[in-house]
Amino acid sequence: MFEGLRKIFGSGEDSSLPDNYEPRCYNCLVETVPKQYRNAVYQELKRINGVRYSHVLPDGRIQLSLHLAEGLKAINAVVKDKVVAYKVSKIHLLEIMMTDPDADLTVFRKTEGSSVLHAEKIYLSQISLDSEEEFRKGVGHHKKKQYEQAVKYYDQAIKIEPDDIRAWYNKITALAQIGRHEEAIEAAEQILGKYPNVGILWEAKSVAHTLAGETSEARKCISKADQLNPKLAKKHESQFGQGPDKILQELNRECEKSGRNPNTDVEFWMEKCEKAMGSKRSEEALICLQMAATIGPDWLIVSDSSAMTIFAPGQDEHVKFMKELVPDVKVRRLGDFYRELISGKNR
Repeated sequence: MFEGLRKIFGSGEDSSLPDNYEPRCYNCLVETVPKQYRNAVYQELKRINGVRYSHVLPDGRIQLSLHLAEGLKAINAVVKDKVVAYKVSKIHLLEIMMTDPDADLTVFRKTEGSSVLHAEKIYLSQISLDSEEEFRKGVGHHKKKQYEQAVKYYDQAIKIEPDDIRAWYNKITALAQIGRHEEAIEAAEQILGKYPNVGILWEAKSVAHTLAGETSEARKCISKADQLNPKLAKKHESQFGQGPDKILQELNRECEKSGRNPNTDVEFWMEKCEKAMGSKRSEEALICLQMAATIGPDWLIVSDSSAMTIFAPGQDEHVKFMKELVPDVKVRRLGDFYRELISGKNR
């Protein structure tokens, strides 16, 4: 019997391989490739001597074997969308679920009692955690803007699955949305302390800083997220463009060119803020105000309905004179003024 099979299927040498990848052939990695490309991948494997006869399966098909590196090389030579192989932790798998939910993955697992890898295509929608039910309840409340209830369910999900970064992300954003900014930032720092290389968590922290009116810190977090996750970088580029960064770079150069220091000169940024406001360049005005408030949060801003001016800390006499001269003026710390503006309290 076995001698007959050898005659039919060959002795295991490359010369015994079928001319084409036919229904009677089987290799799990080749099977993960779209059907229209499989024969071309098989031909490329034969060309580079990367495929071998293994044995006959119980259903009569020929089991073909190959090394992963050769298989990927052949696939990338044929298929338009290039693929790479890397080890994925549970955390990064969850990040992929959040940033590219429609993606499918080819996973490799060792067969029982063997060093042979089995390739299998999975869809992210098929994956669920033990915390799934609580997480979904939180999402339901979140969509209805019931943020307090959402946070409670996210906390329950985290208790069940401490590494559920989806629940962490949503908890951070929900806390920020109800004004609990410090708690949101603390939560972000807590999970980032455990997983500092997960870009989506840096994005969550940027949301918390943004809603707290801390634009400079928010941008730092976005930059870190983009460095760690190209998918996020692409998303942020399409959302925000390059406008704010270009404006900031140009203003920094202008400040340095005039012999001033953009990292310490509060008055420069306030001058540019007023000029931009006068020209109705609202985005530029907000960037300049944010820079001034970040550099000099303790400076005082004295304003009324038509004008504003600033004073460095220690110039109390000047502020007192202004209040006597114009009784209706408001005096606030520059940092507080900026946060109130961002939150809409003094619009």
